[in-house]
Amino acid sequence: MTNEQIGMILSLCGMVLTVISFQAKNKIPLLILQTIGSTLYMISYVFSGGGIAVVLNAIMLVRNFLFMYLFDRKGKTVYVSCGALCAAYVIAYIIYTLIAKETLATNLWNLLPVAAAFFGTVSFANTNVNRLRIWKYGDSVCWLTFNLHIGLGALGGILGEILNLISLTVGIIRFREKKNATE
Repeated sequence: MTNEQIGMILSLCGMVLTVISFQAKNKIPLLILQTIGSTLYMISYVFSGGGIAVVLNAIMLVRNFLFMYLFDRKGKTVYVSCGALCAAYVIAYIIYTLIAKETLATNLWNLLPVAAAFFGTVSFANTNVNRLRIWKYGDSVCWLTFNLHIGLGALGGILGEILNLISLTVGIIRFREKKNATE
C-alpha cells in the first residue's frame, strides 16, 4: 500500500467522523468527534504530503481540547484564547514557510489552511452551536480548496468537506430555534 493510499483511507475515516459531528446537538460531543476526525486528518496529511496541514492540525487539536474546557464560557477568556490560537497559526505558517523553503505558489496555497484554522477557531468560540456551524462554512470552503489542490491523497478531505457543507446545512435546519407561534 502506498503512502497516498494510506493517507486516503485515514482521510476517509476522518471524513466520516467530522460529517457526523455536525449532527451533534451539543457542543461537547461535536468537539469530541471533530477532535478524533482532525487527528485522522492530521495523520493522513503526513502520508499525503499535506505539509503545513500537519502542523496546523496539531495546533487545532490543542484548540479543540481548549474549547472543550471553555465550552460554556464567554468573554475575555474566550477572546484571548482565540487571539492566542490565531497568533499560533500565523507563527506556525511563518516558521513552516522559512523551514520548508517551498515555492511561492505552495506558500500561497498554504494560506488556505491558515484561513480555515481562523474560521474554525472563531466557530468553536461560540456557545451557540448553530453559530458555530455557520462559521464552519468558511473553514470547510478553505479546506475543500486546499484538499482539491493536494489531490487523491486528500480524497477523504475533499469528499468530507463537500459532505460537511451539506451536514452543516442539515444541522442548522434541524437545530434552528423555533419562532414563537404567537408572533
